[in-house]
Amino acid sequence: MALGEVYLDFLYFKCLRYFEFYIWEPCVKMENQNCILLTCDKSYLKFVLFVVWQLESQVTKNFDIVISSDDSSIEEFLPTNLVFLHLSDITRWKQLGNDDRLNYSTYLRLPALEILSSRYRRVLYLDADIYIANRNISPIFDLPMGDYALCAVRDTQQRFNVKNHVSDFKNNDLAKSKYFNAGVLLIQSQKWI
Repeated sequence: MALGEVYLDFLYFKCLRYFEFYIWEPCVKMENQNCILLTCDKSYLKFVLFVVWQLESQVTKNFDIVISSDDSSIEEFLPTNLVFLHLSDITRWKQLGNDDRLNYSTYLRLPALEILSSRYRRVLYLDADIYIANRNISPIFDLPMGDYALCAVRDTQQRFNVKNHVSDFKNNDLAKSKYFNAGVLLIQSQKWI
């Protein structure tokens, strides 16, 4: 593999990396303009598959379901109607936080969002611990976002009082600030890139 090029096995994307930026040339056509992205390693695959099961039972489905991982062996456990995005060049992501609460796979949503933003109009990222209570999640893709790249849900620590000092901020001597849950992110691709 030539330096600076990454081939994503299943999607047949070609990536040319220049400094911190990626340019993606999609070589296959996806079915929809929107997608729902879940990332995982093998230890979270069963939880991701439960979310997929919930998504497959949707009344209206105007989205592709994309599962992303650095572990290519996960693909064999996925239903054939899903898109598997193999992230093969994740060296810099493995250098980020690795503790009891977060490991590098937490950060895999970032390169995956970067890749998918060049293909889809909107990308909804969901953590593996999500329960979808609504049988029609599709309208979320039509939320008005204006000039914002990201829609997120306020974290439970600030759900009822935005002035609460979030424990992660307090424990790290950071000032009070607004805090969102990174487990549900709606990305407007044209603004994200």
